[in-house]
Amino acid sequence: VWTIVSNGDRWKRCNHGPCKCRTETHSVSCWRKDFEEIPPGQILPHDVNEIDLSTNRIKSLHKDVFKDLTNLTELDLTDNDIDYVPTAIFNTLKSLTKL
Repeated sequence: VWTIVSNGDRWKRCNHGPCKCRTETHSVSCWRKDFEEIPPGQILPHDVNEIDLSTNRIKSLHKDVFKDLTNLTELDLTDNDIDYVPTAIFNTLKSLTKL
């Protein structure tokens, strides 16, 4: 599961992980990183709007992986090997408009 941060240097800290973080668009791209799981060392700012996890080899998602990401509007999970999605995984994503 991600580490969610809300302090002032959150976007700077985000760039220390394997994904690319863009402050200007509040987006995180983990596109085509060959991940088999959500990268546990990746820090996510609490105010992230978009996450691209497409074109990886992710097989499963933890039930709390998107918990507390209330500003998330777009989530791309295409081109993965996901075979199970927990029932309530998207319940806290009240702002999500594109999946």
